[in-house]
Amino acid sequence: MTASLDSPLPENPWQLAFRYSYPIALGYIPVGIAYGVLMITAALPAWLAPASSLIVYSGAMQYAAIGLLVSWAGFLAIGINTLVIGLRHIFYGLPLVAHLPDSKLLRTYCLFALTDETFSVMTTLPEPLRKKLFPRIAFLNQMYWFVGTVIGVLVGSGVGNLIPHLDFALSCLFVILAYEQYQNRRRWCWRWRPLWRRVIWRRNICCCWQ
Repeated sequence: MTASLDSPLPENPWQLAFRYSYPIALGYIPVGIAYGVLMITAALPAWLAPASSLIVYSGAMQYAAIGLLVSWAGFLAIGINTLVIGLRHIFYGLPLVAHLPDSKLLRTYCLFALTDETFSVMTTLPEPLRKKLFPRIAFLNQMYWFVGTVIGVLVGSGVGNLIPHLDFALSCLFVILAYEQYQNRRRWCWRWRPLWRRVIWRRNICCCWQ
């Protein structure tokens, strides 16, 4: 049973949040595994990968930090990279400010856990569901990423030797998301094509009479 625009939330909103977010798990868990494997392959401490997925929780930054940590980059370099990579989240948060939960703690967590994929899911939800499901979907998405990271750490460097170029996994995920956004925008443009044709036709008629 799915919730409609006018129906109240079901008795178990966690179940509904899972229904909306489980497609993210199909991407986050494999990419999280790849991240955990790469951290172990880079000879970094095993605890660092899960801790990073809980405290940092920024896929692109976590991948970029592997090279920075291996090369013993300073805090300034890591801080600048974090700022540049995470800057887009400021713009992600603006359309969802009205749908943040009332609790200050939950509001803070939602802004912290707002990723590209969480933003995509939230913007497709019916508006009456967004405030209740926002923290749940954000939490589930982070858990998908965390579980994938732990699995990657447990399987270790053996997978990294068997499957080369695991660091390309996140790039593939971004390409897929970009393609989906392009398809949505393309469909939107085609819907408005008759209107644009009408506007251009009327403009040409006016120009001919002048």
